[in-house]
Amino acid sequence: MNGYYGHIKDIDLAIIRGAYKIDSIYINKADTLTGKQMPFFASSEIDLSVEWATSFTATSR
Repeated sequence: MNGYYGHIKDIDLAIIRGAYKIDSIYINKADTLTGKQMPFFASSEIDLSVEWATSFTATSR
């Protein structure tokens, strides 16, 4: 996306657990007039998982 810059240090996948962990992420937003980057989002660690059973279950109503 124009105007946004970021970096991810590492991504670890845990396929059997259905999860992944993002280490050291930051996103900066550039000012439209000056181009100077300002912090938008940062985290030292994000741990996400997917519940596979519900992802593949279809229900009709």
